Amino acid sequence: MPADARPGDHAAGLAVSALSNDGQVLVDRRVGTRLYVRVPGDLQPLLSIDGMSASYTPSLNPLDGETAVTFTVRNAGNVALSGRLKAEVRGLFGIGVSGEVGAEVDEMLPGSTRTVTTTVSGVGQWIYLSPTVTLYPSVDQQALNPGPLRSVSRDTVLFVVPWALLAALIIGLLVWGGLRLRRRIDDRRARAWVEYTEAEARRKAELEREVVGAGTSGATR
Repeated sequence: MPADARPGDHAAGLAVSALSNDGQVLVDRRVGTRLYVRVPGDLQPLLSIDGMSASYTPSLNPLDGETAVTFTVRNAGNVALSGRLKAEVRGLFGIGVSGEVGAEVDEMLPGSTRTVTTTVSGVGQWIYLSPTVTLYPSVDQQALNPGPLRSVSRDTVLFVVPWALLAALIIGLLVWGGLRLRRRIDDRRARAWVEYTEAEARRKAELEREVVGAGTSGATR
């Protein structure tokens, strides 16, 4: 172990070599294994989430869709850690609009990074979406306890236009406007017909009075 090795976990390898004489050929058989070496000192078990982004794939159903979340997990401490992550999507006021999706993060050495993409289904087109990822660090069961492990959360904002719902709303408004216009036209025609029939009735009544008046005048003479 180097004298200036920093505290924490370090990857190492152990190789065993065995030489044997097989006739005129010297055979070198080697077996290697990987191991971790922990240097005593100030241990800092820490996983972080960096570079988070999200995209949305809509569905014909405005209450359905998929949100893909991509982020980078970085072992920012000095202890080899694995983890379990939970992804979900929230709406306004932190209200959940999807179920939870879980995944495992394999063991990572200090300083290493890993890009993770997870997809959350059943996300409606609620205009404002906030994909959220929570990471729970863990250590191998055979490893020494490095101390308290703190979970880390990160979220981002995604704006989704509900095109299907918007199209249905526009079609509904057009249909409503067409029906309203048709009703106005029908009402106008009905009023015109009523006015016409009333005018015809008055004209016929006046004509009849004139005929009756003319007959009465002739009889008097």
